[in-house]
Amino acid sequence: MYFSLLSIRRRRLIAALAEHLQPNAPAMAERWRRQATGLHGRALDQVARLFLEAPWALLARGDFEAYEEHIDYAARRLAKLRVPLHAIGEGLLTQAQVVEPFLAGRERSPEASAALDAFQHIAFLSAVRAYDGVQRAALDALFGVLNAELEAASLNDLLQRLLALAAQAFAARWAGILLAAPDAGGKPQLRPVALHGVAAGLVLPDAPVGRFFERAFRAAGVIATDDAADDPRVGPPYFRALDIKSVWAVPLRGQPRGAGARLGVLHVAFDRVYECLPQERDLLTAFARRSSLAIERARLVESVRAGHADIRRLSRAVLRAQEDERRRIGRDLHDAAGQTFMATRLYLEMARAKLRGQPAAAAPLRQALAGVDEGIAELRRIIHDLAPIGLKQLGLAAALRRLARDFRHAYAASLRLRLALPHRLPPEIETLVYRMAQEGLTNIARHARARHASLEVRMRRGRLLIRLADDGVGLDPGARAPRRGGGLGLIAMRERIELAGGSLHVAAGRGRGTVLVAELPLPAAESAAAPAPAMAQAAAC
Repeated sequence: MYFSLLSIRRRRLIAALAEHLQPNAPAMAERWRRQATGLHGRALDQVARLFLEAPWALLARGDFEAYEEHIDYAARRLAKLRVPLHAIGEGLLTQAQVVEPFLAGRERSPEASAALDAFQHIAFLSAVRAYDGVQRAALDALFGVLNAELEAASLNDLLQRLLALAAQAFAARWAGILLAAPDAGGKPQLRPVALHGVAAGLVLPDAPVGRFFERAFRAAGVIATDDAADDPRVGPPYFRALDIKSVWAVPLRGQPRGAGARLGVLHVAFDRVYECLPQERDLLTAFARRSSLAIERARLVESVRAGHADIRRLSRAVLRAQEDERRRIGRDLHDAAGQTFMATRLYLEMARAKLRGQPAAAAPLRQALAGVDEGIAELRRIIHDLAPIGLKQLGLAAALRRLARDFRHAYAASLRLRLALPHRLPPEIETLVYRMAQEGLTNIARHARARHASLEVRMRRGRLLIRLADDGVGLDPGARAPRRGGGLGLIAMRERIELAGGSLHVAAGRGRGTVLVAELPLPAAESAAAPAPAMAQAAAC
C-alpha cells in the first residue's frame, strides 16, 4: 500500500540498496540482535522478522507487494503477542545504526540514505496499519455480538450468529457451543447445541463431550489442545472424522459469577496447529463474556411471558450491559486506536521534518498525515456516539439539544425540537430515549430524503411520550423489517421500548413521511413531578 505512493525512481533506489545489502544480511542480523537490548525472547525474534534477512531478498527483487504481505503478517503477530508498537520503532533505529557500516562507496550517497529512510518509514507505517487492523478486528467482533443480540429471532438463531462471528474473528474453520443442563441427579451435563462448519451427519448428540470440555467448563479462562483428533480427552467423534488439530475453549459464565452461573463452553477449532496468542486469548475471553450475557438474555426473553415488572427489570439490565459495553469499547478505542493514531502522526511529522528539501519524497507523508487527521476526527465522532458524555453529566434535555444541533449541521434538513421534561429521569429511561432519537434521526438523514423533521419529548398522563416525524419518502407501515442500512431499525427499536414496558406506533405511508410515537412508563415519583421549565423550540434552518 505505502510503497505504491513512492515514485518509480524511489522504489528503484530502495531495490538497489536492498540488492547491495542482501549478501551481508546474516552479519547485519547478528549485529542487530546484539544491539537490540530492549527486546528479548519471542519479541526479539518477531521484530527481527519484520526487516532482517527475508525482507532484503524480497526488496532486492523489487517485490514490494510480497514484502508488505510479509510485514503485515509479522506485525499482526506482534500485536497479538502484545509487543508495544514503540519496540518496532526502536528496532528500526537500531537497524539504521547496524546498516551504516555496510554502506560503502557510492552507497553512502544522500540518495542511498534517503532510500533507507523511506524504507524504514514505510516499514513502520505498515506495522502501524497492521496493529490497527488487529484492534479493528477485535472491536468488530465485539460489536458483532451486540448486533447479533439485537437482531436474533431466537436463542438458536443467536447461537448460530455468535459461532459465525467467532469463526470469522479467529479465522477458525469450525466453532461450537456446548450448554449445560442438569441430568437426573441435578448435576450439570454439557451437550453440543450449536456448531459451525460441521455437517449434521457427523454429530452424535448423545456422545460424551470428554474431559477436555469438562475441564474448560470449570476453567477460569481459555484452555487449548493442539491435536484434538488424537486427544483422548476430546469426546465428540467428529473431531476425529475431520482431523481437527488446535482447539481453543473458554467457559461461558452468566451473572452473577460463581459456580451456579456456569452456562457452558464456547470453542473454536482449526485444521492446523495454531497457538493462542495473548491478544487472541483476551479477545476470546471478552467474546465469551459478552456472548454469555446475550445467551442469558435470549433465554429469558423466550421464557418470560408474563410479569411486566420482570420484563422491565430485564430490560434495564440488558440496556445497562449494552451501554457499559459501548462505554468500554469507547474507552478501548480511545486508549488503543487513539494512541496508535497519535503515534503514527508523531512518526509521520518526524519523517516529514527529516525529508525537508525533498518534496517528491515528502509528498506521500503529507497525504498520509491528512489521512491520519481524518481518522482522528472520525474516531472522536464514533467515541461520542458510543458514549455521549453530556447525557450522563447534563441530562437528557441537554443531550437531545446537542444531537439536534449536530443533525442540523450535518444534514440538509431542518429540525424542530420541543422538550418538556422533569429535571432528570432514571438513567435507563434517558439512555433509551436518547438512543431512539439518535437512531431515528440517523434513519431520517440516511433514508428519508426529508426537508423538515420534528422531535418532541414530554409527559402525558404519567407516561413519557416521544414523537419523531419527518416529511420524507415514508415507508410501508405494515413492514416489520427495518430499512436497509438503518442500524437498529424498527424491530430493535420496538423491542427495546416494549421490554421497558412501553409501546411504539408507526404512522407512515409512501410519499407521506413517517411518524414514530413511543410511550414509556415512569416510576411514580417521576410521573408525579412537575415538568421543569426546560422548553426548547428550534426554528427551521
